[in-house]
Amino acid sequence: MNILNLTTYSTHIKIVGLIAIVISIAAWSTDLSGIVYVCPYCRVQRSVIGLLGLLLITPAVTHWVGKYFALVIGFLAQQWPLISTLWAGKKYQQVPLNLKITC
Repeated sequence: MNILNLTTYSTHIKIVGLIAIVISIAAWSTDLSGIVYVCPYCRVQRSVIGLLGLLLITPAVTHWVGKYFALVIGFLAQQWPLISTLWAGKKYQQVPLNLKITC
């Protein structure tokens, strides 16, 4: 079993899906128990990890609709924090800086 080979993951796709589900459940349990900060962007990513894991253990992963659904929610999970970071940067750039430079 070569861990860097893509065919390894293709042949053991159900194990990869179960690992993703376990990671999602562990992340949600830390969120719901109050161990970590409640972040809506992190919640989206936790949910998408679980949904992709569920998709991997179903036979829908081989159909084009399943692949399309995985691409759409994967793109959402990747773009959601990026857009929020850009919005935060834009918000902070609009604040005028009153710096006094003295020589």
